[in-house]
Amino acid sequence: MEGNSFKKNVIPDGKTDIIFNLNSNELGFFKDGKAIYSKGNIIQGIRKSNFQYIAKDVIELLGIRLMPFGIYTLFNIPSSELSENPVELSLVIGNSIKELEEKISDAENIEAKLDILQNWLYSLLLRSQEKNGMLIDAIYRIYNTQGKSAISDVCKNNYNYYKKIQRSFREAIGISPKLYARMVRFESLHNALLNSKKFSTKEFISQEIDWFDIITKFNFYDQSHLTKEFQFFTGHTPQEFVRRIERFV
Repeated sequence: MEGNSFKKNVIPDGKTDIIFNLNSNELGFFKDGKAIYSKGNIIQGIRKSNFQYIAKDVIELLGIRLMPFGIYTLFNIPSSELSENPVELSLVIGNSIKELEEKISDAENIEAKLDILQNWLYSLLLRSQEKNGMLIDAIYRIYNTQGKSAISDVCKNNYNYYKKIQRSFREAIGISPKLYARMVRFESLHNALLNSKKFSTKEFISQEIDWFDIITKFNFYDQSHLTKEFQFFTGHTPQEFVRRIERFV
């Protein structure tokens, strides 16, 4: 990311981000008319509304994007306890993260930094115990169907299973399974639109979108339903979003 002119809108996607700032220049997060700047490594919980990354100077970032249950699995921290605003990583994980940060900083190249991160995550995974198989299964069912399956189908039409999943989502993740499914579906829709476009080096080239096909493919009720989802996740109509799609990630 280079300079104040570099801005990216981030769409809510039901995931949690850990971002390592490799050169300690300021990274800004702009939301609700306010900018929060940080030079450190940060963690951000599940976003419920879109916001912007803002670069100051030249920033080198290394990020980890976790599925919604990843934070609980690795650190035993419910996602519901994490703010959707960025906070210093050490405040959440503890001072033990300092040794990892020093190793990443001292590594000679990006490949070495990635190896350090992968080994760290793998060691955490090995130490973790599988206690929530039902919730993880539900998350992957939603994700693998691009959020298009009804929650009752995900819960195998079992009322008791459904109630447990609802409670587990609220306690461990902080959102309902329905909202997570909507996030996954919109992420899939966003990716589909990106893949139907072509990027040039200078500008984003648009082409005609078959919105009826989108409505059918992603199980929206009608055009009104589709428009409401775009407004909810991006603040724009579908047509406005397509014209600005290069600003979103």
